Amino acid sequence: MLQMFRRLLFSKIVPNVKRLGLLTPRVRKGFEELDVIEYETWEPSA
Repeated sequence: MLQMFRRLLFSKIVPNVKRLGLLTPRVRKGFEELDVIEYETWEPSA
């Protein structure tokens, strides 16, 4: 259940971080370690 919540949460966070230009190599590495970097290509929230 917690893993599903995390995936839903990061599916909103990662695209918006990228849109704001905050997806630095350090942040990218952290998202990769959390296995949520796949969401970077998703449409950001309004």
